[in-house]
Order: sequence, then structure tokens, then C-alpha cells
Amino acid sequence: MASSQVVLYDLPSKQGTAWSLNPWKTRMILNYKKIPYTTEWVEYPDLAPKFKALSIPPNPKDAPGYFADYSSPAIRYADGTYQMDSWPIAHSLE
Repeated sequence: MASSQVVLYDLPSKQGTAWSLNPWKTRMILNYKKIPYTTEWVEYPDLAPKFKALSIPPNPKDAPGYFADYSSPAIRYADGTYQMDSWPIAHSLE
């Protein structure tokens, strides 16, 4: 993986494929815009430790729909910055 490539952090199914609806929103935008990316599968119990290790800030507790400090999807942009939650990701990709 090139360091300048976008990485989508997604939750795997038992078969190792995408299934969670919120990451699909981000995946569809990336595909529609033809932005090259790789997927890194992260099991749900591993989201918080993984994202903390990457220094991704937690979701704001006052964010609409807040339910957990760390959630999927998350994305690493080509410039090395990170973002979580499909809505802000969609806006920044626009």
C-alpha cells in the first residue's frame, strides 16, 4: 500500500466482505468519484483500540446520532489525516 493511498476502515462480515450500511455510503462515494482506496477490515471490538492507536479523535458526544466514541466507517486520506463517520467523510470528499 502506498502511503498516499486512501484507506477505508470497515467492519467485516463472517465471510470477510462489506455488510455494514454506514461504511457502504463511504465506499459508494469513493467508487463513484473513482478515488483509489484500499479496505482495512477491523472487527467491532477492535475499533476503539485501533483508532486510538492511530490518534483518531473520538466522536463528539453531542454529535447527531452519537452512540459510541469510535465507529465505522473511518478513513485515512491521502494526506495522512483521518476522519470518522460517513456524513463528515461525504462532505470532505465532495
